[in-house]
Amino acid sequence: MPKAARSSKKADEIKNEDEAPTKTISKGEAITKQRARGLAKAAKLSGPLKGLTLTLCGTLEMTQNALEQLIESNGALCSRVYNCPCYGKATHMITNEDGLKSTSKKMAEAKKAGLPLVSLQWLHDSIAAGVPKPVDAYLLTA
Repeated sequence: MPKAARSSKKADEIKNEDEAPTKTISKGEAITKQRARGLAKAAKLSGPLKGLTLTLCGTLEMTQNALEQLIESNGALCSRVYNCPCYGKATHMITNEDGLKSTSKKMAEAKKAGLPLVSLQWLHDSIAAGVPKPVDAYLLTA
């Protein structure tokens, strides 16, 4: 390495030493902060699905981003995992026949926990009704 480059690198290292050290937080503290952000987000949501946390599995008729927007614009949280540090455990999983065949960790956890596995039609009908519809007519079984 040329002498000029070495001295430049040392100057950068010295400069970085003057910066305030970053605080290391524990995993528990990080989860607590994530949960606080999730609760703050939930408090801002309103609509017929308020209080629900939905998760998605499978290739559905809408893109994941479009579904997340639809879900959140109607008051529910949309989690990409079954047990999210931010939002807690999902209350419903929206899926389809192909999603039921998934070997993903999320689907396995949802089935093990007895989470209602409902069709996308449940979401649309719940929004149209202005309240979450009973899941019985929308349940999907493997």
